[in-house]
Amino acid sequence: MAGLGRRPANTRRRSAGQRRGQRVAIAIGVVAVWFTVAPPAFLRPDPPPAPPEENIQAGLEMSVAVVAGQVVAFRNRTGALPATLEEALAEPELAEGMLYLQLGGGLFQISGVRGGAEVLYRSDQSLDDFTAEARRRLQGVGGGG
Repeated sequence: MAGLGRRPANTRRRSAGQRRGQRVAIAIGVVAVWFTVAPPAFLRPDPPPAPPEENIQAGLEMSVAVVAGQVVAFRNRTGALPATLEEALAEPELAEGMLYLQLGGGLFQISGVRGGAEVLYRSDQSLDDFTAEARRRLQGVGGGG
């Protein structure tokens, strides 16, 4: 009967510090799950604002001009217009959203659509003239000058 008041070593009660540590770990775990599953608004940054429509238009004009320049370079190299845009482009993904048509007489046109913007370039236009307004509008975008 001498050992009735003692518990075996493996069933000893946890100290107050151990219980507190366990509670803190559980609370941290609950908060971590909450932040992962449904983060509060202060942890979700606002998406960046959409670029102004005029910048989208100007960017599309510049993209069409780059593609048109590659078509012209292809024609200068081979003496003929390419059958498709992809044939003329070093990076065919540049043609995404663009339509190329041969007009006859060595002329072509490229139309492009991006967002709500639409652009039409005909090869009887100067590329410099075609992009002049777009260059002016984009000059201040991104800190350029």
